[in-house]
Amino acid sequence: MKTLKINLDESIYDKFISFVKSFPEEKINIYEEIDDSHIEYMSDDEKKEVLEMLRDKDSKEMTKSKSVKI
Repeated sequence: MKTLKINLDESIYDKFISFVKSFPEEKINIYEEIDDSHIEYMSDDEKKEVLEMLRDKDSKEMTKSKSVKI
């Protein structure tokens, strides 16, 4: 098998996938990648707060965790 990576515009995605799925299942594998790079992991306010904590040499953040057997 060969591998092909394609960037598709949203407007043609459904048509393209329909076309590709028309081939026999044993002849093609579809691996869909989701690009979530545009999603921020924290808000701007959270970023500011973390940066302020990092700048303060005297600040220490302590956390505790607990394991529970189920």
